[in-house]
Amino acid sequence: MGARTNFHFKQGDNYLTLYSHWGGDSKMQDLAYAISMAEPRWDDIGYATRIMVSVLIGDSWTSETGYGLHADAIGGEESYEHTIIDLDNKVVIVDGQPKPFKDFISYHSNTFHVGEMVN
Repeated sequence: MGARTNFHFKQGDNYLTLYSHWGGDSKMQDLAYAISMAEPRWDDIGYATRIMVSVLIGDSWTSETGYGLHADAIGGEESYEHTIIDLDNKVVIVDGQPKPFKDFISYHSNTFHVGEMVN
């Protein structure tokens, strides 16, 4: 089956979408952790995006399956909340509802431990 979901990273009018075949069940917690790990580079969108994507993929970089990257706002199949990470405005938009990065992290912080690898 799978737990198919997408993380839409918005930069200006452009999107980089990370598709995860198995990441849906822990999507919000994993994303909060990834955003928190990128906090030192939030003002450098390229680095912040790379850190977040790297944290979300974890040690699966060499796997043939599990993740895909799309240069659009569509991505792959979605079974969970539509989620946009707006890097210009430092907000996460879940089903149309924006939440500042710090508030998003705070809300989901009880579900991960600093230094803990996700996946």
